Amino acid sequence: MADYVKTGLTLQDLMNLAEDEWVEVSKGELIKLEMGGAGFLHKVVADNLRDILKPFAKQHKLGRVFSDGLIYILSMLGDTITDSRIPDVSFIREENLRQDFDLELPYPGAPDLAVEVVSPTERADYLQEKIADYRSAGTEQIWVIYPSLKELHVYQRDSSKTIVVYGINDILEAPTLFPGLQIKIADLFSLEGN
Repeated sequence: MADYVKTGLTLQDLMNLAEDEWVEVSKGELIKLEMGGAGFLHKVVADNLRDILKPFAKQHKLGRVFSDGLIYILSMLGDTITDSRIPDVSFIREENLRQDFDLELPYPGAPDLAVEVVSPTERADYLQEKIADYRSAGTEQIWVIYPSLKELHVYQRDSSKTIVVYGINDILEAPTLFPGLQIKIADLFSLEGN
């Protein structure tokens, strides 16, 4: 799943590495992500969610929805990155969308929503590290989608002891992020093209 390498990375170091491979940083350790390509269902789920969120956010001028690949710098100690993550789908509210940085670099801050689509080889401890990193950086909600279970788990920044689980027949509402939007969980796993 991931290869951990101890290091003290600067932003420029991360950008140099990111040219050739996807990397994250957790508690100062470089994590080289094994990007041998996502499975079909993994990609379908991420694309389906993005296709639901992006037009809704744009129509209601709520903010920006991003697909995988955007690096978020969640925390730094001086010039050294302590935590960075690359969610499968993410959202930043309009009022939180920063533009006061070099736009060619990773985003300096946390998304309001981070979505992780769990791969079959992803370790539980690694996933929990990601959730903890997002929470401590200020991410309001983390949605973890399990394609094999056809479930979506919602973690809230303010409620570390509560996880809300949505199954295939449920409808997800996130009024603080997307007021009025109802997401049928079944739609996330639909194999039908648009």
